[in-house]
Amino acid sequence: MLADGIVKLVRALAKSAGMTPEDYAAIHALTRSLVTSLKGEAAIDWDDPQARQTFLRAIVADADRVLDLVRSACAHLASDDPERKSSSKPRRMPT
Repeated sequence: MLADGIVKLVRALAKSAGMTPEDYAAIHALTRSLVTSLKGEAAIDWDDPQARQTFLRAIVADADRVLDLVRSACAHLASDDPERKSSSKPRRMPT
């Protein structure tokens, strides 16, 4: 589920930047998120708790990085749009 959210955000951010999702992901070190099956393509020993933990931490780090990119994109939009500056309501990122 986390990987699906990352993919949706990468696609939205790429579109707003006028890029392909693949190019955007490559620039921001998020290419692992665009695979068909993140878990299926992970070359780890699923019986090894430490390997699983390392894998999950990497996905969470990707999610944190994508959220930072979203915050930055939203801040940029807000600084360019006087109407957004005056609004105190949070807005959703388009998907």
